[in-house]
Amino acid sequence: MKLVRNKLEMIILLSIILASGFPRGLENSTNSLVRTQAYAPAAEVTGVPYVWQEINGFCMWAAVSMALQHAGVPLGLHELFAASGIGFSASYLRYEENMLFVPGAFYRQLAPLETLTNLYGLNTTMYLNPSTELGMVFLELGANFTSLNTWDEALSFLKQTIASGQPLILWTDPYYLPHDSYDVVREIGLTSSISGSGHAILAVGYNKTDETVQVMDPGIGAFGEDFGYPAEGSWYYSINQSSLRYTWSSMAYGAFLIKAGTGKVSGFTQQLATLIIERMRGERASYGPQEEQLFFWNFGSDAFRGLAYDFTAEGLSSCIADMKIEDVETKALVLTVLGLMFEGYLDIQYLSFRSAVDALPGLLPDLNLDEFVSICQNALPHFDALSDNSTMIELDYSGGNTIMTETLGGIAASCNSTISGDVQAAAMEYENELSEIRNHLTDIADLWDAAASTLESALQDDGTLTLVVVSFSIVGILVLVVVITRRRSSM
Repeated sequence: MKLVRNKLEMIILLSIILASGFPRGLENSTNSLVRTQAYAPAAEVTGVPYVWQEINGFCMWAAVSMALQHAGVPLGLHELFAASGIGFSASYLRYEENMLFVPGAFYRQLAPLETLTNLYGLNTTMYLNPSTELGMVFLELGANFTSLNTWDEALSFLKQTIASGQPLILWTDPYYLPHDSYDVVREIGLTSSISGSGHAILAVGYNKTDETVQVMDPGIGAFGEDFGYPAEGSWYYSINQSSLRYTWSSMAYGAFLIKAGTGKVSGFTQQLATLIIERMRGERASYGPQEEQLFFWNFGSDAFRGLAYDFTAEGLSSCIADMKIEDVETKALVLTVLGLMFEGYLDIQYLSFRSAVDALPGLLPDLNLDEFVSICQNALPHFDALSDNSTMIELDYSGGNTIMTETLGGIAASCNSTISGDVQAAAMEYENELSEIRNHLTDIADLWDAAASTLESALQDDGTLTLVVVSFSIVGILVLVVVITRRRSSM
C-alpha cells in the first residue's frame, strides 16, 4: 500500500472512509449469498442472507437489510435506500467554521430506520448504555431506548436474543474487530474516539465452549487493496468475548433488534411517495420535528443550492477565515480535506440516489414512474462529474479524479505557494472551475424539484393523493467524521 504524504493525512482520509462502500458498474446482487455453516455454535440464527455494504458509509444499512430480510421484509440494500427515503434526502450546513454536505445516509442516521419501522409495521428496539457520552447524547435528544448498563447485562441480552432466533445489529469500533481487513486501522491507532465513527455488524451466533460470538460483517472488502465483494464465508467470523467487549462497549453497547410486526401500513404508496416528494423538495418538517428551527441547514434540493452558493472564492475564503487558521500549510491541508469530503460524501449521495431511483418502481408498482425515473437519471451525469469512488475506498487517494478535488487541490497548492496564504486570491484563479461546480450542483437541485413535481403528478393521476401529514418521529445523531478544525492546534 502506498502511503499518503504523512500520518495525519492518512488518519484524515481513513476517517472519511470509515465514516462513510458500492462501486460503479458492479451489478452483482448483494443478497444472494447465504453463509454455509462450517460448524455448529451453541446457538445460531441460520438462513440470514448476507448483504455487502458495497462502499464505506453503508454498513448500518447493510446490517439493517440483513435483519429486515430475516424478519420477512424483502428489502435489499438498494430497495432500502428507496423505502427509507435515504436516496432522496440530502442536507448542507454552513455556519461559522462548518461547511458540511451530509448525504441522506448520514443525516440523523436513526430516522430512516424509524421510517422503515412505520411503513412496514416492524417492531424495532434500540439498546444503549445511557451513562456513556453517546448514551447521554441520545438522552438529551429524547430518544427511546432500552438500557444496557454493564458488560454482563449486554452479553446476556445478546445470547438471549440469538437463542430466541433473532439476529442483533451491533454498533462497534472497528479497531477491535479481529478481521485482518481492519489491520490498517490498528496500525495507525485510529479508534472510534479519534475518528468519530463506528461500524455496524450483525451478531448471529455464540459458542459457549470457546466463548466466542459469530458475526456477519458487511464491511469486509469495502476499502483498501482488497476492495471487492468478499470471498464466500470471509464475512462470517468469530470474535472472542474480550474483543467483543472492547469493540461493543466503545460504542456504548449500541444495538438494534428488528422483529416482524403488523405488516405494511395501509396507504403505503401514498405515504412513501409523499415522503420522497417532501424530502427532495427540502421541506424541513419531513426531515424532523425540530428542523424548522435549524436556520443554517438546507435540505433536499436546497442542500445542493446552498453548497453551490458557498462554492465561490469569497465563500471558501470566509470558511477558512472562520476557522481562524494562521498557518499557511494548515490552510492548504483543510482545503484539500474539504475537497475529499465533498467528493466522497457526494459519492455516497450519488450511489444511494441512483440505487433508490432504480429500485423505486418495484416498490410502487401502482404508479407510472417513467417520467420520474427519466428526470432523476438526468441528474446522474452531474453527480458523476463531482464524485468518485476512490475517495471512499483507496487509502492512498489524494484527489484529482474529479473537478471537485482537482479544483480544491489546486487552490490549496496555490494558497500554499504564497507567504500570506490568501485563500480568496488563490480561489479566484479557479473561478471557471468553481463556476462549473456550481452549475452541476444547481442542475441537480433543479432536477430534484422537477422529479418531485412529477412524482406528485403520478400520485394525482393514480387518484391516491390526499392532504395528509405523514409524521415520522425522527431521532438520531448527525454523523460528522472529520472535524479538522477542532484539532488544528495539534497540526
